[in-house]
Amino acid sequence: MTSQANVRVEMDFSGLDVRFSEAALRAKQAAFASRVALDMREHVPFRSGTLQSSEPPNSNYEEGEVIWNTPYAQRVYNAASVRTELKPTATPQWAEVTKGEKMDDWRRFAAALLDEGATS
Repeated sequence: MTSQANVRVEMDFSGLDVRFSEAALRAKQAAFASRVALDMREHVPFRSGTLQSSEPPNSNYEEGEVIWNTPYAQRVYNAASVRTELKPTATPQWAEVTKGEKMDDWRRFAAALLDEGATS
């Protein structure tokens, strides 16, 4: 049995279907989710690398899903504390911590993505 640490960062993309094709929107969604995942990896606890390396193959960036999938992912995510000997930036609730640090950067990145290739 595996558990997942599902991360949700909400962005409003309503009305964009007028400006971009469905394929273009999926590509922009994938680019945004990839950036969010990359930023979050800085805070994902590291012991053997299994937790951290579980994210890319289990995530669906085009759908905006960033998922860490190991038998202990949810437990580590909700822990009161994590070991930091191997990775000083590791923290529980890494998604929320990263969101607090990077939300302004993510908004700018999303705005830049939406400015690229606009048809209007």
